[in-house]
Amino acid sequence: MKKRFFLVTSSILVILICAVILLVIWLFPLLSSPDTYNASAALSALNRTAMSKVEQVNVFTGGQLERSIEGIDSVGRQMYVFQAGNQLFTEYKNQTISESRAKRIVEHGKLPIRAIISAEPGIFKLTASAKYSNSLRLVWEITAKLTNGEYLFSYLDLRTGQILYQFTTARTVNLSPQVSGKF
Repeated sequence: MKKRFFLVTSSILVILICAVILLVIWLFPLLSSPDTYNASAALSALNRTAMSKVEQVNVFTGGQLERSIEGIDSVGRQMYVFQAGNQLFTEYKNQTISESRAKRIVEHGKLPIRAIISAEPGIFKLTASAKYSNSLRLVWEITAKLTNGEYLFSYLDLRTGQILYQFTTARTVNLSPQVSGKF
């Protein structure tokens, strides 16, 4: 009886160990592969602008899914490169407002802020009908939580700090579809 229990237990243990090893072998390449979209955005910034070193690649979701790349040029000046489709836009950080100043502008606005959640530099299309043209603005997207529980999304001009656009969300999100009309 003891021998049979030992054989069954050890067989189950060997099968579990093999399953874990196979799972790790299958998942490791998926988890360790480079982010090709961010890598190509960084490479594009290095090849097509004055940027010589990439420090960070951010995904900006304020409009279309775009990338903003932070880095340094060959002289040591800090700069941003913004990707909008195949176009790249550059801006030196000394010609923009700082992240902390952008946060302070939103905090001292008309709405009661509980906490600033994030601040991301990005490129924002002001009009929905325009493609990549003069409607694009370099912005700080500031996400904040209001005292009433709602979320505030503010878009500030990256150079001047002027609030270009703001909107709030409801405290709860209704995931059920709203259907109206006759069928």
